Amino acid sequence: GTDAKGCVDTDQVDVTVMALPNVVAGPDQEVCDGTPVALSGAGATNYLWSGGVVDGVPFVLAVGQYAFIVTGTDLNLCDNSDTVSVVVHPNPVVSAGMDQSICDGELVVLNASGSPNLYWDNGVINGTPFQQLVGIVDYVVNDSLSTGCTASDSVRIEVLANPVVTADDAIICEGDEVV
Repeated sequence: GTDAKGCVDTDQVDVTVMALPNVVAGPDQEVCDGTPVALSGAGATNYLWSGGVVDGVPFVLAVGQYAFIVTGTDLNLCDNSDTVSVVVHPNPVVSAGMDQSICDGELVVLNASGSPNLYWDNGVINGTPFQQLVGIVDYVVNDSLSTGCTASDSVRIEVLANPVVTADDAIICEGDEVV
């Protein structure tokens, strides 16, 4: 620097450039509707997430696709950001049908609705008649999608015992009444 009288002097400033933290928002996630999601940042000391997310605290999202940005700050007050994607897939909609009461000897036919991936417990095949013993049985139908999301429903089948009917033989003469 030179002053008004022409005198010259120098000074030196050392500048230390701190590296930005390597902030990682974590792997992209795909979950099913109703499944809690927890996002956790790494590579810094403090984390601030978009969308009101609190680092490491589980929350539930509606079906859809989301992007969340985390900004991490290190001890030198340097910050950096990363983005994570969360996809929430719908669960299948499955219905086992209405509960039924039938008489002993009648056939049961269960017809569930859902995706082509329906499967029943107890060896039941959708739409195929079978017999059940007297009593109450709950049958569960499960459904799954290629996304890995599943759902189930149940139906109660009650098989009622037939009444026991007895009649006494009678011997009568012609012209007599029989009750």
